[in-house]
Amino acid sequence: MKSQPPIPLHGKELQDLGVELKTGTYIHEGMRHIHRDDHYVFLLLTEGEFVLEIDFIEWHMTAPALCFIAPGQVHRYIRQHPRSNGWFLFAAPGMVRGNCRDIFENYQRVQQQFPLPQSPAVFLSMPVLQHALEATGRLLKKQIVTSLAEGILGLFAAEIMQHDLSHTIANSRRQTITVKFRKLAKNKFRELKQVQQYAELLHITPLYLNECVKAVTGFPASHWIAEEVLLEARRLLYYTRLDAKQIAFELGYEDAAYFSRLFKKHTGMTPLAFRTQNHELSNDAH
Repeated sequence: MKSQPPIPLHGKELQDLGVELKTGTYIHEGMRHIHRDDHYVFLLLTEGEFVLEIDFIEWHMTAPALCFIAPGQVHRYIRQHPRSNGWFLFAAPGMVRGNCRDIFENYQRVQQQFPLPQSPAVFLSMPVLQHALEATGRLLKKQIVTSLAEGILGLFAAEIMQHDLSHTIANSRRQTITVKFRKLAKNKFRELKQVQQYAELLHITPLYLNECVKAVTGFPASHWIAEEVLLEARRLLYYTRLDAKQIAFELGYEDAAYFSRLFKKHTGMTPLAFRTQNHELSNDAH
């Protein structure tokens, strides 16, 4: 069966430092086409505007602002203002640890771009990291770069948490449960569709699971189960020639009509309409 080309995976040789910094917001042609990266990407916009798409959601940035892309997320850079400026920070997954990693995971597809009106520390730290990266022959260079990069990633995570107080994590147990739930949903959405099934795996009640997830993300657990299903459905519609019935089966649905109704309810269009629209956009981009 004929299919679309596989989604390109862009790897970046981050050497043993685990981090790279690029000044400016110039996007070359390869970045405009949909792809994945094997590392984190952070865009710190200092001037102008920038538009990008992450997992089929379009984000519009107006400086000063921050956007992050997690490893494996399907994305493309659409356009930037002619006078836009800023920084791209690339970080190996191992550089993003503990609470910072949990925060970035929690906000995937909830909110991935954030205005930074009162964040001078974030902007002042970037030239310092650039200077450390460009230094040659400096003693303890790796330790210095690692410390600076981890500090900047911590600043990014803190800015994300402060962005919307309604999403602020007030209870570490709620955060822990939400992180575990979303990881389970990413891996088991094909076979598990009910909140109760995930609650049983986490040894808590469905009511408490919903309470935790909504407190952290602003949405109930059922929303994120559906999001995983719909994201994979979009990918299969875009990158394969499977029909709606075959995709429904791939996603764990025996009733293709039910899957089509579910898809339309959440996206506003049928699976076929989504495929047609996005293939036309892809052809225009090329």
